[in-house]
Amino acid sequence: MTQKELRDWINPTRRGEGRENCTAPVWNYFELEWIKEEDGIERKWVECNYCLQLLAADPNRNGTTSINKHYNGCKLNPDNKPKEVDDKQQKLSFTKAPNGEGHV
Repeated sequence: MTQKELRDWINPTRRGEGRENCTAPVWNYFELEWIKEEDGIERKWVECNYCLQLLAADPNRNGTTSINKHYNGCKLNPDNKPKEVDDKQQKLSFTKAPNGEGHV
């Protein structure tokens, strides 16, 4: 099922409803949505506020692990800064030989 198909199933009247039990700080970065799945049951899903990716968030099936992992790895999240280069680690430099081959 594609993200577009999932979005077509979203019931906008239930968007954000049921948020009272979502107390982990990571929930502030996601919009809660109820989506009716293929089995006919409505389940909690969340949409990332930065990249708009949908993630399963039913507390009985998923918990917050996938949400935390996505938040920490989302490339559009401004809180995720590029990792700094370790100054203690030696930097490699490559030079190109006249015959086109490279060596360290």
